[in-house]
Amino acid sequence: MTKEVYMDNSATTRPYDQVVRVVAEAMTEYYANPSSLHRLGKKAEDRIEEARKTIAQSIGAKTDEIYFTSGGTEGDNIGIFGSVIANRRRGNKVITTSIEHPAVSECFKQLEKEGFNVVYIPVDEKGVADLNALEKELDENTILFSGMLVNNEVGSILPVDKVRELIDKKAPGCVFMADGVQAYGKINIDVKRQGIDILSVASHKIHGPNGVGAIYVSKDIKIKPTVFGGGQELGIRSGTENVAGILGFEEAVKKTFADFDIVKEKMILLKGKLIEGISKIEGAVVNSPENSVENILNVSFVGVKSEVLLHVLESKGIYVSSGSACSSHKKTASHVLTSMGLDGKRSDSAIRISLSAFNDEEDIEYVVSVLQKEVPILKKIMR
Repeated sequence: MTKEVYMDNSATTRPYDQVVRVVAEAMTEYYANPSSLHRLGKKAEDRIEEARKTIAQSIGAKTDEIYFTSGGTEGDNIGIFGSVIANRRRGNKVITTSIEHPAVSECFKQLEKEGFNVVYIPVDEKGVADLNALEKELDENTILFSGMLVNNEVGSILPVDKVRELIDKKAPGCVFMADGVQAYGKINIDVKRQGIDILSVASHKIHGPNGVGAIYVSKDIKIKPTVFGGGQELGIRSGTENVAGILGFEEAVKKTFADFDIVKEKMILLKGKLIEGISKIEGAVVNSPENSVENILNVSFVGVKSEVLLHVLESKGIYVSSGSACSSHKKTASHVLTSMGLDGKRSDSAIRISLSAFNDEEDIEYVVSVLQKEVPILKKIMR
């Protein structure tokens, strides 16, 4: 039987066993509508509030600043459109970076269609936002800056403290929104200390269930609802709450943060061994910057099309990706790698390997051995 190695954890993660148990139990124990006035409804509502407190504590927020969503994309949409609608009388300039996930970049394209002055800040060769460009663009007319804390393709990290400093200096009224989907549970986030106004996170990136996430919105800023209905989540996100999903999310958060330091050290070790093995392959070039998040490695095997390599790896039981899962069906080159200045040969041959707590050294050894064997063969075939 072929060994199976899942290393596409930036796309989604396998749920922890205890998360699966909690979700299953919640579906029979907390099945009542949390908005119902009877005892069972109150029971479900109380458990949601406990979960809300857990998520709040994990990022240094207040409990009443956390709103549950269906995931990262909805959280990004609520944060972007909700803050812009609330602040549009103060200005019409909104800023983001050139390497955002479609959940953010598509929102900004829509704002552009609606007449907003949209500015895309370039990044350097390491995939880090150009702070000089940001400083030049920030002004009193700027109402929103949105940037991802950790890039989903190469793992570059946004210099949050410097961004906050620039906003305070050049555009004090500007809302600072952070897409924390790839960062949550991987790097330290303290929204109060770092001055983040809005933060979106997703359960399925930290071994929780799909279809649930959360958005933090500071009490110090204004935001308008974009989803209307029964007024759940204090009116910010109407719709009957996904109780089982929320409780599974809470369980994933508890384990993720209890194991945070241990897993971080493990990721450093595994990524180091992965780079060491890959560097021995002729034509291999690491695209992730040296100080990228520990679980993501983007690498090009120049001369081998990424799609071809993916299929070969899959035949060997290895599951990785060529970039963002949310845009994997598009045939265009990665906008992230292009923004970093990589040429077509490197972009076309890039794959993303993303690790999790479920991976071990044996997995790394297997993946490296397969790559060392298959890449030279593919190069000869594709000449």
